[in-house]
Amino acid sequence: MPAVENVAHAQFVVIAPPEPIIEPIPVAPYEGAVWAPGYHRYHRGRYVWIGGRYQHGRPGYIWAPHRWEHEGRGWRHHPGRWQRH
Repeated sequence: MPAVENVAHAQFVVIAPPEPIIEPIPVAPYEGAVWAPGYHRYHRGRYVWIGGRYQHGRPGYIWAPHRWEHEGRGWRHHPGRWQRH
């Protein structure tokens, strides 16, 4: 099995991701800003930290952060997305 495989927008990696980095959340730059926490991305054979950022909120939605879930013999990345509240 290769170290990484892309399957329908979800990445599957056999190497466990590192623990998330705890980032201080800066003051929101504008009203309605929503904090999207940082996450580890698997890129070119290693994990790379992508720092958190503010984004414009969407009325009636909440931000579901990026996450890694253990599945069988590896880990699957699920990208962050907006979910109806």
